[in-house]
Amino acid sequence: MARSRKSSPAELIVEVASLLPWWACIGLALVSYVALHAYAISSVASIEPGKVATTMVPMVLKGLATAGQYILPILFAFAAVLSIFNRSKSKAIQQSAGTDQSAKIATTSSTPSCPVCSSPMKMRKAMRGSNAGNAFWGCSNYPQCKGTRAAE
Repeated sequence: MARSRKSSPAELIVEVASLLPWWACIGLALVSYVALHAYAISSVASIEPGKVATTMVPMVLKGLATAGQYILPILFAFAAVLSIFNRSKSKAIQQSAGTDQSAKIATTSSTPSCPVCSSPMKMRKAMRGSNAGNAFWGCSNYPQCKGTRAAE
């Protein structure tokens, strides 16, 4: 199992948000700005003698909201750009896999039968894992049958 790299909360926000569609990231950027801006400009009660501790918490939160109203929208906007990039990259991989698969099927004269259920097999391309990008034979009855063979 791979070790997880240490990352900052900002990296975690960008990583998780980039899994969303780009328009959702832009929406989160707008909502975070409006909500934090509204809190940042709200008034804080004046400090009264003996109540410093109860007044300091809202003042600290207001300070965090003042910084966050700019930082969070920037992070969400960056995540939107990453989302667009990742989705276009994924589409390109899927399109190339589809053309590679049809070309390999057309060039092979005989298709093997499944070792599990004896159905004809289809040439497929691994999309993830350690064999990502490699071709293999997969059962045509997938997902009912998960029989595979190595491509020759």
